[in-house]
Amino acid sequence: MLPNSGLIILVSLLAVDSLAQRAVPASTNFASYRPVGEIRGWTFVAKDSAIGQLISTVKKEAEIDGIAGVELSQVLQLDYNIIGTERKLQVRSSHFVSNEGHYLGDKMEIIVNDHMEKLELKRDGDRIKGFSTRAGNKIEQELSFPEKGFAADILFLDLYENLLAQRDIKVGDTIFDSVFVPQTMLVEKVEAFVEHFGLISLYNQVKDSVFVIRFTQPQVMIFYFSPEKHLVKADFLSQQMKAYLDLVRRLPPEAISKPSFGLERFMKLFPNYGVYLLIGVISLLFFAGNNVYRSNLVLVVIGGGLGFIVAALTQVPLQSYLAQKLFLPKVADGQSPYLWAIVPALPAGVIQELIKIGIIYSIFRIVGIKGRNPLHIGVAVGAGFGITEASYIISYVPDSPIWSVSLVERGFLILFHSVSGLMLAAALLFNSKMKKAGLIIMVVMANSLFRYMPVFVQRNMLDAELFYILIPIIPVLLLLYGVSLIKKTRNVFQH
Repeated sequence: MLPNSGLIILVSLLAVDSLAQRAVPASTNFASYRPVGEIRGWTFVAKDSAIGQLISTVKKEAEIDGIAGVELSQVLQLDYNIIGTERKLQVRSSHFVSNEGHYLGDKMEIIVNDHMEKLELKRDGDRIKGFSTRAGNKIEQELSFPEKGFAADILFLDLYENLLAQRDIKVGDTIFDSVFVPQTMLVEKVEAFVEHFGLISLYNQVKDSVFVIRFTQPQVMIFYFSPEKHLVKADFLSQQMKAYLDLVRRLPPEAISKPSFGLERFMKLFPNYGVYLLIGVISLLFFAGNNVYRSNLVLVVIGGGLGFIVAALTQVPLQSYLAQKLFLPKVADGQSPYLWAIVPALPAGVIQELIKIGIIYSIFRIVGIKGRNPLHIGVAVGAGFGITEASYIISYVPDSPIWSVSLVERGFLILFHSVSGLMLAAALLFNSKMKKAGLIIMVVMANSLFRYMPVFVQRNMLDAELFYILIPIIPVLLLLYGVSLIKKTRNVFQH
């Protein structure tokens, strides 16, 4: 049992903490609670059935009417047929807000059942201008709306989340505001009361400490808003529908808006490039030893690096296209992210390994082996490929320290490419077509697995720390096989 003095201190601290959480200050800017590259997803439920999702992604920085802000990519899909109502709604929008969260514009496609309409709006001073379509006919639109006004829509919970995040929330306060609703081109009144703050059961056994905010306008609904600025649950009482926030993650590097790259950034990242080069050299020396210089493998490494440039020009745009056109819409439609994450992951393995084996085969045929161990050529191609990929990734993602967990991921990626190059070279030497195909498929699948595994972290099925522990397993297992192949060929190819 605690001494009396200790008990008094504990009770006092709990009381202070409880009082502190009765209010949360407004965010200083939009990026303070939603940075570029962040994705949030809400699942809508009616009659105990999931009827759709809203996926909101902070895509990139933007500027409209000279005002700096960000672009939100929104994908809303609701299928009311699941609950017996013949209606299906799909909305895809590029929604623009200023750095303070104020409305700047929209580019929207709205599909109700099989009928599509479009909407394009942008701020022009204190007015909103643009057009909408009705039955395919273009209608000019213009509306007066304050420059520091907010847009919101009860189905676009990310917009209501933004409205709440940019204001002080305090138990007992009444919220009065007006918001612009882009789809209707109307200004709606918002009236709500912050009832209380406490530990609330959200669904099943999930609980969270939230502000309970009851709305009377634009309709009767209850929002559950956390101190971390998450709209974790919405209860639409008049519609007998609920929505739950079940995804808050940063996008993988290839999906995040890329920072600009130039001479200044190159010089800043030069030490990182040096570390990746060192890892590649160590991988090459491990297998080839003194043969690195005697066999002119340095030129082969450069060839492998050029190979990744070809891969980047094909793989990255294809992955981005598949993620936007298939992965995100399918997940937004309620389908399994674990299944559809295969779609953008698999092309990376196929494209990269085909390019590497193409380079290795070309060297075998054009330059020739000439007494060199052909597996060393494969390692050199893979090392060059891996060094360049690691350098490419670090050049277009937010800055991180050299000695961080990301170094583990990229270091073992370089090792993987080195070993996979060795295995591809071995595949070309096999006489059996079955062995050739089997080894190539093994390497492709291992490469794709590298790109697929992050989905478990993004869906909170795997801790990030455990993810970085598991990453080395793939290249280390292949490394053991690669060592056995090197031993078998050591006595065959000698100078």
